[in-house]
Amino acid sequence: MKRIPLAPSIKSEKTATPVGQIAIGANGVPLFSYKSETKKKFGGIKTIERISGGTGYDITNPPTVEFEPTYQLNTTYGGLTRVQYNGNRYQAVNAGKSSATEYPVHTIGQVLVGEIEWLYEGSTASADVTITGSVTSINVTSGGSGYTSEPIVSIVGGGAISGQQAFATAQITDGSVTGINIVSGGSGYTSVPTVSISGGGGSGATGSAICRGPIDAINITDAGTQYTYEPTINLISGSGAVAYPSIINGKIESIIVTFGGSGYFGPPDVVITGDGVGATAFATVDLNTNIVTGITVSSKGVGYTAGSTRVDIIYPGSGAQFQTKLTELSVNEAATGDELGSNTFVSPKTTDPYGGACVQGENYLIYGGEYGYLYNPKQIRFLLKDSIGLDVNGVLQELPPTVHSPIIGWAYDGHPVYGPYGYEDPENKAPFNAYKRIRSSYRVITSRASILSGLTDPLGTYIEDYEYVEGLGDLDRYNGRFCVTPEYPNGVYAYFTTITGTDGHPAFPYFVGPEFYGEADAVNWNGNGLQKNFTEDAIRYRAPFVGVDNIVAKRKQLDNKVDFFLALEDSTTLIVMETGETLTYIEDGIGYFSYYPFVRGGQADSLVVSATNKYSSAGVDQYLVEGGGKEYKVNDRLEFDNTGTGGEGVSATVSQVEGVAVSSLSNVYEAASSTGNDLYYGNITCDAVHFLQVGDSVVVSATDNSYTRTIKSKIINGNYHFNYFNLNSMKITDAWASGTAYSSGDLVYVANRVYEAQHPAGTSGASSLTHTSGTASDGNISWKYLRIRTDGNFFQDGWTTNSAGSGYSNGTYENVPLKNISSDGIGAKATVVVSGNSVSSVTITSFGYGYDIGDTLEIEDVNIGNNGGSGFQITLTKVQREVQCKTNLAHQLHIGDLVNIAGVDPVGYNKANYVVERIDTLNRFTVKRDFATIAAANVTTGNSGGAAEVNINESNLDLINGHSYVFDTSHASNGGKILSFTLDPSNTDVLTYKNVIDEVRDPITNEQDSITVKMLDLPGIFYYHDIKHEIVSPRTFTVIVQAKSTSHPYFGYGSGNGYYISGDKYGSVTESPILTMSRGLTYTFNQTAASNNNHAIYFSESEDAYGGTLRYETGVVYKINDVAVSWSDYNSQFSLSSTLSRSVEITPSANSPDTLYYVCQNHLAMGNAISVRSDISNSRFFNVINDPILGTHTVTTKTDTAFTYLLALAPESGYNTGVSYSTNSIYPAGGIATITIGDQGRNYQSLPRLSGSSRSGSGATAIATISGGLSNVAITNQGSGYNQGIPVSYTHLTLPTKRIV
Repeated sequence: MKRIPLAPSIKSEKTATPVGQIAIGANGVPLFSYKSETKKKFGGIKTIERISGGTGYDITNPPTVEFEPTYQLNTTYGGLTRVQYNGNRYQAVNAGKSSATEYPVHTIGQVLVGEIEWLYEGSTASADVTITGSVTSINVTSGGSGYTSEPIVSIVGGGAISGQQAFATAQITDGSVTGINIVSGGSGYTSVPTVSISGGGGSGATGSAICRGPIDAINITDAGTQYTYEPTINLISGSGAVAYPSIINGKIESIIVTFGGSGYFGPPDVVITGDGVGATAFATVDLNTNIVTGITVSSKGVGYTAGSTRVDIIYPGSGAQFQTKLTELSVNEAATGDELGSNTFVSPKTTDPYGGACVQGENYLIYGGEYGYLYNPKQIRFLLKDSIGLDVNGVLQELPPTVHSPIIGWAYDGHPVYGPYGYEDPENKAPFNAYKRIRSSYRVITSRASILSGLTDPLGTYIEDYEYVEGLGDLDRYNGRFCVTPEYPNGVYAYFTTITGTDGHPAFPYFVGPEFYGEADAVNWNGNGLQKNFTEDAIRYRAPFVGVDNIVAKRKQLDNKVDFFLALEDSTTLIVMETGETLTYIEDGIGYFSYYPFVRGGQADSLVVSATNKYSSAGVDQYLVEGGGKEYKVNDRLEFDNTGTGGEGVSATVSQVEGVAVSSLSNVYEAASSTGNDLYYGNITCDAVHFLQVGDSVVVSATDNSYTRTIKSKIINGNYHFNYFNLNSMKITDAWASGTAYSSGDLVYVANRVYEAQHPAGTSGASSLTHTSGTASDGNISWKYLRIRTDGNFFQDGWTTNSAGSGYSNGTYENVPLKNISSDGIGAKATVVVSGNSVSSVTITSFGYGYDIGDTLEIEDVNIGNNGGSGFQITLTKVQREVQCKTNLAHQLHIGDLVNIAGVDPVGYNKANYVVERIDTLNRFTVKRDFATIAAANVTTGNSGGAAEVNINESNLDLINGHSYVFDTSHASNGGKILSFTLDPSNTDVLTYKNVIDEVRDPITNEQDSITVKMLDLPGIFYYHDIKHEIVSPRTFTVIVQAKSTSHPYFGYGSGNGYYISGDKYGSVTESPILTMSRGLTYTFNQTAASNNNHAIYFSESEDAYGGTLRYETGVVYKINDVAVSWSDYNSQFSLSSTLSRSVEITPSANSPDTLYYVCQNHLAMGNAISVRSDISNSRFFNVINDPILGTHTVTTKTDTAFTYLLALAPESGYNTGVSYSTNSIYPAGGIATITIGDQGRNYQSLPRLSGSSRSGSGATAIATISGGLSNVAITNQGSGYNQGIPVSYTHLTLPTKRIV
């Protein structure tokens, strides 16, 4: 049983072709890949992998790497022992004793040396060791004199970077330095640092550092040759040194070296054990002779006795483990001598003349093996008439192609596999119907890598001997191409059988490359697709690889509860029910295929199942109209002829009729300036009177709703931004004024109340607005009350201090109300610091609303100590104001979206990260920012004479099914990125050629300039990303602080510095990017870098926060050295030159705001916004929607030959051809569009005939659906002259056929 998708799924994360089956042939015989489970390891050492670096290895005294022991004279060796001598490797063929005087020196074959035959195996490898460590101790080499206080120990150099150096203190005894204590050993030392001792009133003290650590890597200096095994690494160190102590009065006065040992490349450790305590010593080594020459006692200790005290000289370091790796070669299972041009090559598989072999396969334990094709399946191609014939000796030979190759099988990803011949032009246009051998783009490499020198197997023996060269042949790396074929005149992705020349020798990769192009189900090869799993009681008459004359199988309990038999005969394939009737059975889009149906008689029998049916119940479910006829009206009663059906009682009525011919369908935008609302309508113009009435329902359709729209892309602060509309205006919600002209939709405020001007436009009167609900007139204009003001908010530092006051009580006061003595603004609060009895700082904690520029505010003494102080006063110079943006096209924005607006005059309207505060209409939205002055915005010519530009951050657009969208990526900010689209946000799937209909690349740089996507057969949502980089944002951000560039979203405001973040989704360092976070996931800002000093990050709901304003603490954790601390402890580390790790984590919750900001504790405007989403892995998506102008609508206005209907969403275009509509209105007459069954009737065994209607309609035909039986009856001919009450006769019933794969 195999599962082959009828609709292939394409992903960029490809499914590797397996060892074994990759496709099923048209005769049911599987096609196998060239891959094999047989591997060969060979060559020089490719890599050395670290398992464990161990501990305690000395930087200046690393161990020596040995792969094989050095050959020794006059030594007994066991058989198969390996040794090396003079750079060559040898293996003992037999056990014996080596020569006392001779060494092996041969470089080929085997030679007797002493008693042993030594086989030459190749040259030996060599490697060295890299150690990075820390300072573990400092030996005092001279104590100096005259020290009266602790001197400074400086540890300099050695490769440790700033912040990671070691730190130590000196110990003084009787004026001398007697010891040095390590406080911190540091890290990252690659050599021994210099130790200097200064200060303390003395001089002459010196010391030397010892650096120890794990082995970072073993570096190959010579890979060696011809290894067939992965050698073991031995780390060899000095050994053999012997010493004993000289003890006087319990103290170790000296240690005498009696034997210096060998192989010491640095000082070993001196370990003293016994009944005393405190003694320490260190060794010295002669680096010329590599022996221990002396041991210096650095501390004599006390309580030692001779005989109980022992000195051991130990080479430092232990526990390191490393593994060598050779090049692993995979045998090409399908390689032949013909392909490789070798008369002596022995193929891994013995095949017959037809490209097949009996292999173990999936059914080995059941049937002892199975037959499969490894390459060019000549026999099946011959039977399928694929440009192959018999020569005079009856041997199959290739013929010049005169037709396109047929489908010889189906790959397990659902794509067809063709023979070796196809159209010269993949589109079969120029030339037309010209045929050629389709060539592989793989070739045998000219030579193997030097690391494989000595490998004598012919090139092509191994899969690694082949390379893919794009454009070398006709096929891609998967061994397929997009092309038209006789079976798929509109195009298909297809694999081809690859051969060489006219001899038909196989050519790599034979059928399918190293990966499937589409997604394949592993059940086809992982052992779960065994034939025994096909049915419960299958009977097999012959072994599967011999051929099958007859298989009978029974499958129980289908969905319709009817058992059936599956019978496969020599020349036909039918699914036969027990009743003798045939049945089509396709389950979940996956076809069942029989195991090895046989091909006979010189032609292929198509695996086709024809279907008829027995009706298992009595009623007629529905009639689907094929031809609607004419002059029918809604509610006409239809009549039926039941003669010969065995049933009775069915009844039906006309539920919809077709409309008159349509000449055009246009979309109409009714702007607020004309009606007071931004509305879109569909407008249909008819060729005749339509008879529709207002309120009637219509269903509008179009045979082709093609339309192309351009959307521009920019990368701003690391994120995709899209530009797809222009601004018509930006207007601040301003104070109402008398005698002023206002347009429909304009917003004003009076006190803290907001009003909207209604249609039509007019001039305000003399009386201010006072109503708080509904609409009231003013002059010749009407005003609708909307809400209380939500703008006019305080802005941090947006004021001048008139007076700091005096007499206040010193201290810090929180949430102090700011009293407005000028206007209606209320609600502002602040943290106030009083020093010197005057107000020294004000940090806003609540921004209030309703304030205006020029408002004067005071603080009441009772709220800051009640000490009799007075006089503090500020005047506002900036406030946050709402701005309503009107657009030329529907903006498709949502509350919380981030909008970048540039090119407005004056520049105060420009902002990189506006947050959408309110959606007013389809063409209006509201944002908010700080303003110091109020001036009209020029959005049409303020951008150097051009229009302002609006770019939406990671927008979620609604794209219309049937329309095409050109994403213009030519802007320089898109450089190095490739905009792509996917159906799976966790993978880099690429939409197929059916959807991506064009991509334009720069001819010089190959950078993407545009990509065009057609909304065709897509699900309701798909995703976009830069395919060259990560899809999903990482969750750890490394923060540094640098001067702002002009690209910073707050350039020219607040601090001159900004946060720069590495770890954004494109992997680069980005200046204060907008970050996107998922609720429930944790994100870390690492602020360890010294540039963060004085710039602790916290999170706020306000973009102009600092000093703790509106600190957001839910789900926030501050950490020092990965230990959670309080905010105050965290912040305190930023006033120091701290070397500790500093990080702040945030885990947004379900209740977190949609927009947060990362801000600095001490400075304004250093960070940017955080967009909080439910799941950012799914946040960069587009919606695919049905065309808003089509579908079901309600007539709102009409003339005799035209009507309009209101649209819920904005359309993009109208259509002049192929438009039609139907309606349930009772007034028009027309052809039948739909029929509603009233009574299903009973006892029907065949279809009743539609015979007439109760009125004058005529010509309708329909196909019926009877429950439990056939489905989807469709009208094929409308007919003419029918009347209600005259039965309609059933005309015909066409049954579908299905291919069983």
